[in-house]
Amino acid sequence: MLALAALATGWLVVLARPRLQGWKDALAAAVLMPASPAAESGGPAGSAPSPALTPVSSPPASGGAARSAAPSVSAATPSPAASPTKDTPTQLTTPGPAPAASPSAARVEWRLFLSQALGQGMSYLLYLPAGYDTSPTQRYPVLYLLHGIGGGFGGQNGSNTEWPGYGVSVAANRLIAAGETPATIIVMPQGDQSFWMDQANGGPKYGSYVAQDMVREIDSQLRTVPDRKHRAIGGVSMGGFGALALAMLFPDTFAAAGAHSASLPARAGGPAFFGSDAYFNAHDPVHLLHDRPAQARALKLWLDVGSQDTLSRVADEALHQQLQRDGIAHEWHEWPGSHTPAYWEAHVEDYLRFYGSALRG
Repeated sequence: MLALAALATGWLVVLARPRLQGWKDALAAAVLMPASPAAESGGPAGSAPSPALTPVSSPPASGGAARSAAPSVSAATPSPAASPTKDTPTQLTTPGPAPAASPSAARVEWRLFLSQALGQGMSYLLYLPAGYDTSPTQRYPVLYLLHGIGGGFGGQNGSNTEWPGYGVSVAANRLIAAGETPATIIVMPQGDQSFWMDQANGGPKYGSYVAQDMVREIDSQLRTVPDRKHRAIGGVSMGGFGALALAMLFPDTFAAAGAHSASLPARAGGPAFFGSDAYFNAHDPVHLLHDRPAQARALKLWLDVGSQDTLSRVADEALHQQLQRDGIAHEWHEWPGSHTPAYWEAHVEDYLRFYGSALRG
């Protein structure tokens, strides 16, 4: 019934990737996608824009977008015009230009696409700034935000719902409206508990999925500025590991990287897919930043950690000191707080200001 109702209204229902189990999971991951991507990719006028699927504060409960009632249209009865007399000469007026359309509202969408690197469908959350639909010639920089290993609504581990939980869309709306940051597309991909890396021994290629497949998907479906200097990547905890590593491994893709309470484990303390010493060193951001200093200097870098963070503070301070010794410019902050959502939520606007400054060029 859901598919039939959706198709009858001109929207295509796409179900989640195969690993979901049970009808509740399948419905919870159902996504409304436009039948034609032309409007999103700057196609011909008249194409339908993607609908707003779900508020950022909660994922869809029943698989579809919450339906809003159609706006009511009321016709006001015009007052009869006064008949001209010899004392009131008729005046001819020239109609002025039509008033400009109000900018479309910002929104967050739930989307799916097929990743070639992983060989399966992957979901992502997409923030589109105010005015995206009503400014068809404007192009936008893109910020990729990676989640941690344990974040997400409802206790979901490794979920792309983590950043919305910190209020990233509300913060972006405010900063963009105030002119503190440029209007920016924000992409929040799903990365499970992968450390966002191409895993050893032929394991899943989560790094290539983000830096190649996802970037290609976003640039083909949306009106982006498709070049390095208009892309930034950041992440919290495990996502900080991934953001720094991917910025170093794909130097032609990202111009800025941020690590917020980055989880930077040694190979011996990490999962089996870290592989051998040689394999890990080729994917570990600490080694990459030290071994490729010229490449690191070409990046705009940010590091921050809470002063009471017992999980990340020691390793993050060590990376900060390493960058100082190697002469690699970076922004460093150690604020009160620990490895908790309250810390990241308190600083989400600081993060967005950094990325906004980097993306302005």
